[in-house]
Amino acid sequence: MSRTLFAAAIVVAAVGHIPSQAQEAKEYPWCLMKQGSSICVYNSVQECIRDKAGAGDFCNPNPWWVASRQKQPARRR
Repeated sequence: MSRTLFAAAIVVAAVGHIPSQAQEAKEYPWCLMKQGSSICVYNSVQECIRDKAGAGDFCNPNPWWVASRQKQPARRR
């Protein structure tokens, strides 16, 4: 019984330290659209255009990106 509780405690502790994808995800303002999928990892349209490969690929603003969510430098008073 104590081994089962010990094992359960280890599993709970390990799972509690795994960051979720939402915590790790960083939003970027530009996406590369490729064959029905989007890769939103670009800070500028120029970065996106550099990675464009196929004729059907194109760069598009990220519809979920909100500039106000990005960390702004602290203002000095």
